[in-house]
Amino acid sequence: MKKNRIINAIKEKWIWVLYTIPFMSFCTRNSTVDNDLWFLLNNGKYVFNHGIPHTDPFTIHKGLHYVMQQWLSSLSFYSVYKFFGKYGLLTLNIIFFIVIAYLLYKISYLITKNRNLTVLINAFVLFLAVPYIVLRPQSYTYIILLLETYLLELYATKDNYKYLIPLPFLSLLLINLHCTMWYLQFIFLLPFLANAINIKNITIKRVKIKPLLLIALIMFLAGFINPYGHEAITFIFKSYGTTRINEVVGEMKSPTIYTNYVWAIDILLLFLTIFILIINKKSTLDIRFFCFLFGLFLLSALHSKTCIYFLFWYSYIFSYLVKDTKIKIKIKNDHIIKFLEELKVETTVILSVTFIVIIYIMYSSFIFKNFVLDSTVKYLEQNYNKKEVILFTDYDNGGYTEYKGFKSYIDPRAELFFKKANGKKDIFIELFDMQAYVNNTDFKAFLDEYQFTHLLVPKTFGLYYYLENNPNYTVEDEIYEYSDDEKPYIKLFVRNDVSILYKQTKNSEK
Repeated sequence: MKKNRIINAIKEKWIWVLYTIPFMSFCTRNSTVDNDLWFLLNNGKYVFNHGIPHTDPFTIHKGLHYVMQQWLSSLSFYSVYKFFGKYGLLTLNIIFFIVIAYLLYKISYLITKNRNLTVLINAFVLFLAVPYIVLRPQSYTYIILLLETYLLELYATKDNYKYLIPLPFLSLLLINLHCTMWYLQFIFLLPFLANAINIKNITIKRVKIKPLLLIALIMFLAGFINPYGHEAITFIFKSYGTTRINEVVGEMKSPTIYTNYVWAIDILLLFLTIFILIINKKSTLDIRFFCFLFGLFLLSALHSKTCIYFLFWYSYIFSYLVKDTKIKIKIKNDHIIKFLEELKVETTVILSVTFIVIIYIMYSSFIFKNFVLDSTVKYLEQNYNKKEVILFTDYDNGGYTEYKGFKSYIDPRAELFFKKANGKKDIFIELFDMQAYVNNTDFKAFLDEYQFTHLLVPKTFGLYYYLENNPNYTVEDEIYEYSDDEKPYIKLFVRNDVSILYKQTKNSEK
């Protein structure tokens, strides 16, 4: 009797140890905040203090039309930070991981009805997905789409329309949390609509189409409930599909097997599924799973940031593919049984201690700074009036300087800096003209137009070398990315007529 109790405890509890592997990876690989968090916190701070903006309030440019497409996500991040500090943000990210893991488990278990198999599949997926679970609106998007899939799967398997009722509320959340991803909920609905079609030897169980069409209509109407109305719904057409963004912004580039390991795994998993279907005649996929398999693979091929969707939903697809597989834990070694019988500490205690150690490692190593700019921004704060500073920044660092209260030239909100979105100017293209160092680049005209007082310029910019040889600017700070660098990564150039260093030098010469 005691032997059976111990074996049952292992079956019930130790299988969950597999989830500690991706969680440990999550803790060690998410110890530094994502760079985009700064502009998200800045957006949230503005909404918290002033309400929803319709004109960009953060840059040196005047009158840029602005749709804050992540306003509710930004507000949630800033609110957590304001009331609970940096560790509140870290806790929120842990919650993202736990909720995603739970939903993946629920969806897969709904298919397999096999706890051990489900945990094995999802532990594998979560381990690979760790770098994508970050403090960004995309984490909200994963959760909403996974929950939508779970509800739709419940509807498909139980034929009860009540599972569709929450979907319009998810649509309402998604349009406000991350409006560029709002259309994905309808893409994820399509496989279930396809399941309503009776195709011989492919469709296993049909679903009723009328409730799906009705709920899709209500979901669409729910999308209009947001501060920007139809502009939030059409925002994606103004922000995506820009060639220059796809060429420059890392997450928007097309994935390759050399630069994105998840894409390489996606390809392997696709061929693995096809191979299993060919050699094992008992393996089948309902039409909705075929749609998810090939549809999400095509989605993953578009941009590096979308590769994760195939991986997450592959646990759902693969669960159906192997749902009849049985995994049992058998312990026959008498020495192991004897050791377990003599073990004084319950498995739950061991698991609890394990998680406490993991979380402690994460909290103690959490970095909530922009080390590249931190000291330089403090220098600017101490020596210059923020309201008088006209600051040039590059794409990556503008979010941090704006969060610190300096109006800057550009920040990581790439879509804002194209004329079709802001209604004024293609600032993004202008920025990368300044990065190029070619004979016909008119740096002087650029500087004359904006009258920058301060410029934080990386050495990758042609503008950097132009300013180095320009006697009208003084270098007041140098930033080294690594301690053993021979040349600074970024220099702070200050126009001589405002430079305190230049004035001090001139006074000493007199």
